[in-house]
Amino acid sequence: MNLSRVEKILTPVAFAFYLTGLVMFSWPGALDVAAFSPRREFVIEHYELPQFVAAILAFAAWPLNAWLRPVAKRLIFSSGIAVITLAGLAALSWSLTGTGQTAFFAGLAGVLLGAGLSSGVMVWVRVFATRDFYYSSTRIVCSVGTAAVLYFILQELPALWSWHAALAMMVISCCSMPACINARDFSQSAFNHKPYENRERYRTQFGNLWRPVLFALATSFTWGIVRAYDLSNGLGSQSNLCISLGMLLSAITLAFLWTLFNNRYGFVRVFKLLIPVFAIAFMLFFVIGRSFAPYLSALSSYGFSLAWLLMLLICARDAQNKDAHPFIVWGAFAFLYAIASDLLGFLLGFNLALWCSAWFSLPLEATVALFGFSVFFCALYIDDRHKPEKDTAAHAGESEKDVYAELSARCDHVADRYGLSPREREVFALLARGRDVYHISEEQFVSVSTVQFHSKNIYKKLDIHSKQELITLVDSFNEREAASQQASREG
Repeated sequence: MNLSRVEKILTPVAFAFYLTGLVMFSWPGALDVAAFSPRREFVIEHYELPQFVAAILAFAAWPLNAWLRPVAKRLIFSSGIAVITLAGLAALSWSLTGTGQTAFFAGLAGVLLGAGLSSGVMVWVRVFATRDFYYSSTRIVCSVGTAAVLYFILQELPALWSWHAALAMMVISCCSMPACINARDFSQSAFNHKPYENRERYRTQFGNLWRPVLFALATSFTWGIVRAYDLSNGLGSQSNLCISLGMLLSAITLAFLWTLFNNRYGFVRVFKLLIPVFAIAFMLFFVIGRSFAPYLSALSSYGFSLAWLLMLLICARDAQNKDAHPFIVWGAFAFLYAIASDLLGFLLGFNLALWCSAWFSLPLEATVALFGFSVFFCALYIDDRHKPEKDTAAHAGESEKDVYAELSARCDHVADRYGLSPREREVFALLARGRDVYHISEEQFVSVSTVQFHSKNIYKKLDIHSKQELITLVDSFNEREAASQQASREG
């Protein structure tokens, strides 16, 4: 069996194992898997803060590093992260079962696992960003669904069995990372250009992403508050079950949307449909109280998982279609996501809710509900405030028609110059508009392999290697070249 075949088998399995470990060792209120140890509470006190700080610093360091210089060789890069993560697991095991220096090893485990697990996300983002969007999205969604089932099973196993199973999955995932990333092709420009020399591209990129990021941060903040409420009220097991359910539902939701809309649904539209549902859930929590907590926890976990999953898919898509370095896009988002859920929601938000509950003599459920509803209301308000006016939208529509007409003319001139066939012209025009092969396949009523065949021929004739180079070629084809070409043909 060759390396490519091994990689295809390992990638979804190893990523599912990794996601399970990520939930069990890094999310707020984690380490339920260590319930077998009488030292668990003491270890958590010395583990959580170093783990959070290390994770935040790692998420901030990766985009900064990618912005300034190329990333290290892929095999060294992934192997080093795997070693750090395994060392963190060893330190955590010693703090739970060894003798002496428990606080030191717990803190060391927090630092190593915080940095290792956060950096491990970058490995998998880099792996999925090298494949076409259909391949990446199906594997990511399947892995998230599998991880949800695995996490549920681990919660139901006896404590010691669950611990050993979690360790085994993390070892398999860490050992698989070098094989998965070494089998990938990193020749595309998303990994090889210098981002600081393409500031406008990333300025536009982040300008297009602010809406999904806004909704994702709102869901992560409210999930942090709800998670803290559950743990403070002895509902940890129920909250863990809701996390499994939320991850599974998020995978099912995207699979359903994929089937229904053939990967052409808008990510922002998904958030905007669900945000009112989450806001209503918090209002019901305000009215009903503690008995509604399981449903609120399940919905919050669903929103948190769905936002994380959607942003991962956005990152993989933009690396393919817009040549945006995935470390910069995902690293910036993950940094904000961790701040919103762990620091602002889990720690500050919940403690502020406690203070408001005591100060205004309100039930804790009421203050938590008001906080959650207010956050979602503000997110929708900010989004609505930045909508273009109708006149502006109409003018934009006319301008868009002009742009498409000009783009079509440029595509025709380029196609004439490079001798593209009629079918290649059709595919070329759609590629220049940013369409992916699956959208083109559906629009042209041909198979995906046919579109890929024509795309390969187009790239060869134009002497380019990425979609961004194709778009740049079309944009740089000026009128003088078109007139010169027309005159030579008439002559």
